[in-house]
Amino acid sequence: MGEVFTESPDIIHGRLLESVHVTGYTMSRACVSLEYLLEDDRWKTLGDGFDNIDKFIKTINLEQFKIAVDKRQRLVKKLDELHATQRATAKALGVSQPTVHNDLKPDKDLSKQPVVTDTPSPLKDSDKDLSPEPAPPMLSMDGTDAAEKLEKVTRGKKRGHLSEPNVKSAGKAQLLCGDAEHLPLDPDTVDVIITSPPYNLGSEHWPMGIDRTPRDEGIGYEDERDEPKYQAWQIRCLIDWHRVAKDGASLFYNHKVRQKEGTIIHPITWLLSQRNPWVIRQEIIWDRTSTHNHCSVLFWPHDERIYWLTKGKPILPEDSIGESTIWRFHGPTPNTWHPAPFSEELPKRCLEAIGRPGIVVLDPFGGSMTTCRVASAMGYESIGVDLNKEYIEKVRAAQNE
Repeated sequence: MGEVFTESPDIIHGRLLESVHVTGYTMSRACVSLEYLLEDDRWKTLGDGFDNIDKFIKTINLEQFKIAVDKRQRLVKKLDELHATQRATAKALGVSQPTVHNDLKPDKDLSKQPVVTDTPSPLKDSDKDLSPEPAPPMLSMDGTDAAEKLEKVTRGKKRGHLSEPNVKSAGKAQLLCGDAEHLPLDPDTVDVIITSPPYNLGSEHWPMGIDRTPRDEGIGYEDERDEPKYQAWQIRCLIDWHRVAKDGASLFYNHKVRQKEGTIIHPITWLLSQRNPWVIRQEIIWDRTSTHNHCSVLFWPHDERIYWLTKGKPILPEDSIGESTIWRFHGPTPNTWHPAPFSEELPKRCLEAIGRPGIVVLDPFGGSMTTCRVASAMGYESIGVDLNKEYIEKVRAAQNE
């Protein structure tokens, strides 16, 4: 390693834990210190002792450092030799699990990987009348190139702040024009679905809030149906999403409790329908910290719901990220071209929780394709579908600028 340590392993470990606060503590020193603790099983002697490598590396958080590829790969391989899980390794080094997976492949040269390539549309013959648009390479959803896009995404504890890259290559993505109720996809195609449908708010509720004005054009498609028809439509969507999902797939379904004529309409109403083939696993409360639309009731609804549903028994990562069921982060930036964009933090947290190498992510209500953008930057393949051809054209125009 080129450096001789005179302090005890416990002192070296302590400095590594507080590295962000220690003046002059560099990325190189952090890597050397961690390598030293991994050699000769010194990590087992720390404190009261560790009997499991994952328990030890869960105490490490190097996300504040931009670790050089060669140093990261050396650490990844050493941790793999000690039987650390890829998930725990990724979290300790502040990178994505696909990055760790790629580091362990023989003769892997990340610098030579293509950022994106075309992926054929997995259309069924019976769905050709939907006329999905061909899927071009998705370099970036906001008009930046791939390198600039990757600089916006990071893992770790600094929630809501996307700044540092977490992968060295972007995942492929397709943009398809199609109906969320009749997806132009084959059965058993996707592993994770992250989406938020129109809320059926009606034009008089879109949006309402302090210093906000309604958009005359609404949200770009119908958002004012008879409530029973709306709920039946949502169930039909859930059924088709179940069709295209693989066994063990996860669905993260974002909706909200609406107020209408003094009473509430809760999304759990149709999710509990016997026609819904998905298994409801958990309810997450999203505290948006503000509201973009509301009715004149006593309290302003700052919260939304995110339901985790699965197709049968879920396929889960090796360990939990320790996230609670209360998520607090601000909604997306207002006054964007899309009237209801996702916050990037939402799909990011979902993928941090359930992501694993090789998965395909779907957003059947793609809109401005935030889910695809985040999935791609985290190294996952993705498919974005939207009924509004204009939205897809705007996204593609942004990529080509």
